[in-house]
Amino acid sequence: MELRVSTPKPLSVQLLDPNGREVGRISGSGELGLTFQASLRGTHYLCISILQSFPSFTYILDISIRR
Repeated sequence: MELRVSTPKPLSVQLLDPNGREVGRISGSGELGLTFQASLRGTHYLCISILQSFPSFTYILDISIRR
């Protein structure tokens, strides 16, 4: 899986495996990326956390899943 985030404001993206364990994390602003190869089958979870209070902003999330 490849994950890319484009954001003008700081945020954190956490990737969790099917058991709820953290298997990846990226934080910051600008162009962020994470590559992950799953070892467990099942549903994986993404948690996006805004690191500072802002009235509103736009971010772009791009996810690619390959076998």
